[in-house]
Parts: sequence; structure tokens; C-alpha cells
Amino acid sequence: MVHDVATKIAWGVGLCILLAACHSLPPSPPSAPASATGATTSAATAVVVTPPAPSVHRGPLPLRHLPPAAPPSAPAAPATIGHLADGQHLPAVQSLLRRAERYRRQGRLDLASHDLEQALRLAPQSSLIFLRLAELRLQQHHPAAAEHLARRGLLYSRSIPERERLKAIIRMHHSSTSSSGRS
Repeated sequence: MVHDVATKIAWGVGLCILLAACHSLPPSPPSAPASATGATTSAATAVVVTPPAPSVHRGPLPLRHLPPAAPPSAPAAPATIGHLADGQHLPAVQSLLRRAERYRRQGRLDLASHDLEQALRLAPQSSLIFLRLAELRLQQHHPAAAEHLARRGLLYSRSIPERERLKAIIRMHHSSTSSSGRS
């Protein structure tokens, strides 16, 4: 039984050493199949694995020193991140916003709604799209949907005038529901 434990420990230590050696070496080219000496071949990297000697290494294993980590790359400029983060400046989104506005002026509110919803899928954090969609929902006489969209737009808005317009839509819905609730 002691011999079995020692053999298992020897195999475990041998495997650890082998894995450490494989980790530090680049992959070797495929080699010829193992001979009949009891060696086995790993199919993934074609590394010949031989069983370790039956003796057990009792001292601590030497630590490998790793090269210093590369310095982290410089973060992108905050203006660039903020400018692109909401996606409203993407050409496809801009095209959808222009077309939606044209449809809204023509009174084709369903087509405008469709284009704004598509733009929102492309730029899901654009407070401007939430604002325009909320204003469109008011025109379509859906104040609850307008309030919901305005609240979501507030989560992403960084512009004070835009925030005020979104808050006005929310207040408008609250005033209409509180006055209808008193009747």
C-alpha cells in the first residue's frame, strides 16, 4: 500500500513537472510515434511522455521567475468613449433618425416608430432615441409608454436640456394620471 501511494505521488509530481515544462516551452513539431519503450504520446501537441523514476523528490521545487508584465495600454480618451458609447453617432442610426423625423412630419407615425425602434436596437443607450420615441408615443396617444421610455432615457442622458425634456414627459404623464384618478 505504501508503494502504491509513493507511485501515485511520483506520477503526480512527474505530471506537474511535465506540465510546467510544457507551459514554458513553445509547442514542438510533430514527432515520430513512440517506440515500444513504454512511452506514450499526447495527440494534441505530440509530446512524448515517459513515466517518472520511482523515486520521490522530497525538497521544494524551484520557482520559475516570470518576466515582468507589460505595462497596461493607455485608456482611450474620455471624449471618444462618451462620444461613441451611446451609438447615436453611427451612420446607420443617423440615417434612421433622419428618416423617422421625415415620417413624423408627414404624419406617418407608425413608420417613424418603426425606424426609431430600429435605431434603438442599434444604439440601446442613446438617450436621444429614447426621447424621440417617447415624444412620438405622446403623439400616438400612448402616455404610459411615453413615460416608460422617458424614464429609460433618463438613465443614459448627459445633456441638461435633454434631461429636462424627458422629465417633462414624465411629469405630463403623472399629471394626467393623477387628475384622472381624482374623478
